[in-house]
Amino acid sequence: MAMYLGLANGDIPDEPAGFTAPLIARWAEMGIRSLSVHFTAGSAAVRGDAPDVRSRLADGGIHVAQMAGVNANFVHAAPDVRAEAHRRVLAAIPTAVALGATMISSGAGTSRDDWQRNFYAPHADNYSERAKVDLIEGLRGIAPHIEDAGISYTIECHQLSAMRSPEAIREILDAVDSPVITANFDPVNLLDSAVAVFDNAARMEHMIDVVGPRYGASCHLKDVAVTDEFVCRILEVQPGEGVLDYDAFFEQVRRLPDGSALIVEHLTPERSAEGVRFVRERALAAGIELL
Repeated sequence: MAMYLGLANGDIPDEPAGFTAPLIARWAEMGIRSLSVHFTAGSAAVRGDAPDVRSRLADGGIHVAQMAGVNANFVHAAPDVRAEAHRRVLAAIPTAVALGATMISSGAGTSRDDWQRNFYAPHADNYSERAKVDLIEGLRGIAPHIEDAGISYTIECHQLSAMRSPEAIREILDAVDSPVITANFDPVNLLDSAVAVFDNAARMEHMIDVVGPRYGASCHLKDVAVTDEFVCRILEVQPGEGVLDYDAFFEQVRRLPDGSALIVEHLTPERSAEGVRFVRERALAAGIELL
């Protein structure tokens, strides 16, 4: 199994001018070969700079795996919000193509009215039949445009969203039934209890078993811990500082498409090099070829 070691968040700039030669050289030295990028100004605002960013990254042997930050909310009850989601995706496609991105990445959205501030906000209606039907319709609507552009659209699944479980993910993507609309393998996002966290090896196997070919060519990796507070809290933590079973994780990513992006995410700028180094060492020890 060969993968591109990647990075999200960390010290990745949120504006094109920040992609400087020294920063790109440092990423390359760390073994980074792919990125998940997010531009605060929005995809349309940076479209003109995208070819230059692509060229600078290519000089360092790096490509954009995911263009994130589109935040297409296909589950909100308001039709105008869902219509805006469609427009957001269509506006993002030319920028993603100009960046040479493999895929556009977005969550499913939320039924909360403050969704622009908190795109993964919990709401009871996120789990409703109405939200599921609207999400399927929205994804079907963008699929031909994504396919025509020669890229894919991957959904960041989460326990707080309509894509809350392997079964829900598979049901929705089977209904959409497009090879370019996929799920991103991000197992920590689906660990919805202390039991699930401590049983994460079996849960990861179940995720791949159920979602199967509906997973795309990407995965996100971070670690996970449970606090000792009386009300259970599940936290993302620095790779190597939680209870994630890395041997099990790398066993399961072998079932993703060859050449997938292995993206280490949610690192602080100060500790991004440390986190990437840990993941790189564990991947190589597990027999993963890093391209």
